[in-house]
This record gives sequence, C-alpha cells and structure tokens, in this order.
Amino acid sequence: LPALTVWLSWYQGILLQSHRTRAITESVVLFLVICVAVLAAGVMWGTVSGLYVGMVALTLGAFAQGLWQGVRSREVRRALARRD
Repeated sequence: LPALTVWLSWYQGILLQSHRTRAITESVVLFLVICVAVLAAGVMWGTVSGLYVGMVALTLGAFAQGLWQGVRSREVRRALARRD
C-alpha cells in the first residue's frame, strides 16, 4: 500500500498542476465503488475474516484509483515529456 500511495500522489500532482482535477474526483468515486463492492461481497461470503476483506478492498480500490489517474494524466505526461 505505501508504494501505491506514492504512485497516487505522483499522478495527483500532475493532474493538479495541469488543472484537471475532475479526474481526481472520478478516481475517488471509483475507489469508493470498488471498496463498497468488495466489502459487500465479503459480508455476503461470510467465511473470510473482515481484516483480509478490508485489506483486499483497500488495495484493489487504490490500485484502480491509480490506474484511472494514470490514464487520465497520460496526455499531460506526454506533453511534459515533449517539453523537457
């Protein structure tokens, strides 16, 4: 999870600097949807400890959030690469 946090912060910084903050909101909504879905599935399944379900939910949510921000910041990253 710490590596994912660095990854998220990198993309968020790029998106903030380029004034494309809507992508951050979208990624947070995606994070919440995935977390709720995994937690609900864990409750319905009922045989796995809540700690494990919670960690999987957070990890999958953060990973999806990073992927979304990466996709949405691709154009800005390319422009920065051409500039530098």
